[in-house]
Amino acid sequence: MSRHFRSVYLTNNHVLILDLFVSAAIPPAVHEESMQLDHIRVCRW
Repeated sequence: MSRHFRSVYLTNNHVLILDLFVSAAIPPAVHEESMQLDHIRVCRW
């Protein structure tokens, strides 16, 4: 079983939609950290 997350970021007038499928077995803290890393990586594009 997995959970679906859709995150939308606005960077340089571009809209980026990230569809993340995260296993429910992953602890929430690990998921939050990965989301922060994704956000940083997207902002640097």
